[in-house]
Amino acid sequence: MHTKSDHPGQDIPSPNELIALWQEGIERLPPVLRERVDDAVAQLRALVVDTRAPRIMVMGRRGAGKSSLINAIFKKPVTDVGSVVACSGRAQWHQYSSSLGSLEILDTRGLGDRIRPDSADFEHAEDDIRAAFVDRIPDAILFLCKAKEVDARVEEDVAVALEIRAHLKASHHYEPPILGVLTQVDELDPKRIEPPYDHPGKQENITKARRALADAFSDRDFRLAEIFPTSAYAEYDREKLVYGNSWNIDQLVTYLVEALPQNAQLIMARTAQVQAVQRRLASDIVTASSALCAGIAATPFPIADAIPLTATQLAMISGIGFVSGRDLSKKTAAEFASAMGVNVGAAMVARELARGLVKLIPGAGLAISSAVAGSTTWALGQAAILYFLDGASEEQARAAMQSAQRSVTDDANSKSPWEEVDE
Repeated sequence: MHTKSDHPGQDIPSPNELIALWQEGIERLPPVLRERVDDAVAQLRALVVDTRAPRIMVMGRRGAGKSSLINAIFKKPVTDVGSVVACSGRAQWHQYSSSLGSLEILDTRGLGDRIRPDSADFEHAEDDIRAAFVDRIPDAILFLCKAKEVDARVEEDVAVALEIRAHLKASHHYEPPILGVLTQVDELDPKRIEPPYDHPGKQENITKARRALADAFSDRDFRLAEIFPTSAYAEYDREKLVYGNSWNIDQLVTYLVEALPQNAQLIMARTAQVQAVQRRLASDIVTASSALCAGIAATPFPIADAIPLTATQLAMISGIGFVSGRDLSKKTAAEFASAMGVNVGAAMVARELARGLVKLIPGAGLAISSAVAGSTTWALGQAAILYFLDGASEEQARAAMQSAQRSVTDDANSKSPWEEVDE
């Protein structure tokens, strides 16, 4: 039997070792159980194992605020803002990065630019855009339009956007959602109003602009996924914000995460650091991990599930730490282990070995085992959310986990969703 180590977390596997353990454990499950946990496995694999940078296409006229929007999402200057001449030449993918994450942005030259930039390969911007789809395609399209210019030849730009989407469907069998982004609403009258722009006159003008953009698409029998009025003007001094009127960017990011494929959501949430989005993804990780552990524990083979259970719980903790801004590393899980006062690598295995013995109880053994494994994993996940995302102290997180574990003990005889496997 392992005992608590003087160095909590010293036995935690590296991320690569963790993934190998997890995948090996899942493959060892009986086919009937693998089928039952397929959804949870697929969700965890997408969120934690196969996570990648989001791919976003940003299109609009020159001066619509593409660069300002990208900087506002990162909450720091990661790209230059061109205020006089067209700064985007050929349409090409750029990776904008911060210490927290990166976005792959298809940065296009302005739609309808009168002057063709020297670096452009094609006469028309839409031809440049189509050529950029050879390497990769966007997960979502942000259609930018100045709030004060929503009636200025917007029909032409809408036609280009829908043509690009139709091209993606025909060539790549994918139709990315198009989100309308009304930029520079700070320029709408009355200009003196600062965010959150709750002045009745300001709100009326914002509503008119939203309606005009929606109508421009609906006139072509297309409904935008959503329209977000925004402002993103910012002034920096050596990357330090000295003035900004950022508004509604977090709401845009929240919606965008929902529109992205699952394997791109985690990086988006981590990069933008929108707490509501981070909490939602962390809860998804906990729910999937708890369901998976409950399914694993329902296997009729005592003891043998300790490795996949522990690996799943470690993957859950690492994933929650990662979305909060920590590294996806051994150190992140060790930090949580230290906060809980346990050696995760040893103590979790020891606990699950002991829990595995419950399966030897005649009758309801597997049901109890499944319920305990799922609920204990959920308790660990809630403590990790408190610690990594809510900034709870070690004592608060530990107390929350212990409280949840006591509830697990009290409810150990409750019906497990997997108990029919007993039969």
